[in-house]
Amino acid sequence: MFWPGIMGEFMSFLPLTVIIVLLSSLFVALVINPVLCALFMKIKKVEPMVDGQAPSELDAVPNDFIYRLYGASLRFSLKHRWLVALGVMAAFVATFMLFAKHNSGVEFFPETTPERIYVNVTLPDGTNLDASNRAVLAAERTLFGRENIDSWSAAVGAGNGNEFSSGGSTPNRSRITVEFKPVEERKTDPKETVAEIRDGVEGIVGADIDVIKENMGPPTGAPINIELVGADYQVLGKIAEEVRSKIEGIAEVVNLKDDFQAGRSEITVHVDPNAASAAGLNTQDIANTVRMAIAGVDASVFRDEADEYDIVVRLNEDSRNSIEDLRDLYVKNKDKDLVPITEVATIVVERGYGSIRHVDTDRVVTVSADVTDSQIADAKLKEVQKVLDAELELPAGYDLRYTGQNKEQADAQAFLTKALLAALFLIALVLVTQFNSVIQPFIIMCSVVLSLLGVLWILMLRHQPFGVIMTGVGLISLAGVVVNNAIVLIDYINQLKARGMGSTEAITTAGMVRFRPVMLTAVTTILSLMPIVLGFSLDVKNLKVVVGGTSVEMWGGMGNAVAAGLTVATLLTLIVVPVMYSATDSITDLLLRRKRRPSPPPTAETPLTAEGTSEPA
Repeated sequence: MFWPGIMGEFMSFLPLTVIIVLLSSLFVALVINPVLCALFMKIKKVEPMVDGQAPSELDAVPNDFIYRLYGASLRFSLKHRWLVALGVMAAFVATFMLFAKHNSGVEFFPETTPERIYVNVTLPDGTNLDASNRAVLAAERTLFGRENIDSWSAAVGAGNGNEFSSGGSTPNRSRITVEFKPVEERKTDPKETVAEIRDGVEGIVGADIDVIKENMGPPTGAPINIELVGADYQVLGKIAEEVRSKIEGIAEVVNLKDDFQAGRSEITVHVDPNAASAAGLNTQDIANTVRMAIAGVDASVFRDEADEYDIVVRLNEDSRNSIEDLRDLYVKNKDKDLVPITEVATIVVERGYGSIRHVDTDRVVTVSADVTDSQIADAKLKEVQKVLDAELELPAGYDLRYTGQNKEQADAQAFLTKALLAALFLIALVLVTQFNSVIQPFIIMCSVVLSLLGVLWILMLRHQPFGVIMTGVGLISLAGVVVNNAIVLIDYINQLKARGMGSTEAITTAGMVRFRPVMLTAVTTILSLMPIVLGFSLDVKNLKVVVGGTSVEMWGGMGNAVAAGLTVATLLTLIVVPVMYSATDSITDLLLRRKRRPSPPPTAETPLTAEGTSEPA
C-alpha cells in the first residue's frame, strides 16, 4: 500500500482489495457464520464414555487411504527427525543451485500480447506535411493483407508520443494506430504480425519508423534507455551516434533511436563587443537592424474605412535572399553614422538545435531501444552494457547512465525487498504475541521459506523468468497465506499438550485431526488460481471460455507463484512443521533436565555449610 511512484499507484489496488475482503470475511466468520450454524446445523448426541474414558479426537478421523498414508508418513518422519531435516535442507540448497543454473532470467513487467500497436513515423526537422503524408502512406502499404489487423488510423503531423515540447508544431512526426482483432478471431500470433510490420517498414528511406506495442502496465520507460550527460550538446550528439553504432549490431534490439535534434541550418550573427563599443554600437542596435532588414518592422497602419492594415518596412526580397545581403547591411550608431555590419560582427551559417533537453539541470541526450518479444529485456540490457563498457570511451566530463525500465526495476526490487522483510517482521510480531514464544513463531516462519521451493520449481518447469513485480508480489502474498496452516497445527498441538497429552502423541493427533482443514484451505485457494495458471478465462457476457488473453499473461506470474508455493508449502508443512516442533520440544526438555539435575554429593574437600550447601574449602 505504501509503494511510492507510478508503480505504487498501479499496484496499490491489489493490497487494498485483499485487506478489505479479508476484513469483510473476518466479520462474516465471527458474526454471520455462527448465526447460520445455529439456525441450520443439527446437534449430534455425545457418545457415552466407554470404560470411563471419553472418545478420542482420532475417532473422528476417516480411515481411508489418504489418511493412512499421511499418518504413516508423519510417524516415520517423527522417528527420523534429523533425516527429514537434512533432506529438506538438501532439497533447499539443490533447488537454489539448479535455479541459478537453469533460470530463464529476470523480467521487470510481464510481456503481454498487444491489442494494438503504434507505428511512429519521424522525418527530419523542417519536413512539411506533404512529405510526412507520403511517408505515412508508404508505411500504411505494409499493413494491407494482415489477417490479425482489424483497422488502423493515421494522424499526420499530429506527433507520435515522443515530443518533449509543449504545444509545438510537429509536421515531421506522425502516428499510425493499428487495432488487432479480438483474441478469438486472430489467425496467428499478433507478435508475428508485429515482426512482419517491423520488417516491412525498414525499406522506407528517409524516415525513422518505430513499431511500438501498447504498454498494458504503468509507464516504465524503454527496456534499453541510456542517458548521456555532458556540457556540450554537440559532443553529446556525436557520442549518441557512436553509442547507436555499437548497439545496432546486437541481435534482437529494435527501435534504436536517440533524441538529439540537430535542427536546420541557421545564419548566426556573432557580435564583437569591443568593436561594437568602439563604433558606438551595442548588441541591441545590431539585432534590431538585422531584424528590420529580414523580418521587417511595423512602421504605421493603413486604414481603409473600417479595416486596418499594418505597414511593414523591410528590404526588398531580392536584397534579403543570401548571406551576402546580410553582410552588405549598415548599422546606424548614436552619432547617426552608418557602420558596416561586417566591422562589428561575423555572419556565418551554423547548424542549430531542434531542442536541448535537461534532466536535473544536466544537458542530456537519450539513446533508447526496445527488444523483440522473444528476448528478456534484462538479459539484452546486460549485453548492451558489456559492449559499451568494452568499446566506448567517453571524453572527460561526460557520463553515461542507464535509466528507464532499468531504474524502475532497481527501485521496485529495493522496495519489494523491504516490503517482504517488513511483512515477515509484522507476521512474526503477531505470532510471538499470540504464542508467547519465540521458538514456535520461528517454526511457523519456516513455512514461508519452504514456499520458495515451489516458486522456483514452477519457474524452471514452465521456463518462465522471475518477474520482479508479479513474482515479487506473489512471494509477499505467500508470506501471509502459508503461515495459516502452520498456525492451525501448532495451536492445536499446544491445546492437546495443555490437556496432559504427551508431546509425540499430541503432534501425531494434531496432524491427523487438522489434516482436513489444512488441505481444504490450501486446495480451495489453489483451485481458485487454476484459471490464471492454466491460461483461460470466462467471458461472462458471451458465455464462453477464452483461452489466453492479456489478463492471463499479465497476472499469470503471480498466480503461478502463489499456487505452486502454497502447494509445496502445504505438503511440507504437514510433515516438516511437526518434525521441527518435535525436535525443538526435545531440545527444550533436554536443557530443562540439565538445569534441574541435582548437585553431586559433598566430599571432604567440600564440607556442608549451615544452610546445607557446599562451598569450596
